[in-house]
Amino acid sequence: MLCGVKVITKYQGYSRQYTIRKFSNMNATTCKFKVDENGKDKEVTVAEYYRTTYETPLSQSSFSGNIL
Repeated sequence: MLCGVKVITKYQGYSRQYTIRKFSNMNATTCKFKVDENGKDKEVTVAEYYRTTYETPLSQSSFSGNIL
């Protein structure tokens, strides 16, 4: 199983290390979290966040689960 595996990401010259703790059965269109939008909390899906923040649409088939 992948739980406990350490993952290193590199983005814009920065490296960060994460440890996989568990998996979610939700996909990018059903997994929601809160973001601060003009001082107010707004709930968005992972797919919405990527589309608006990175101008990158995610297809449901390419992102079937989330690592938490």
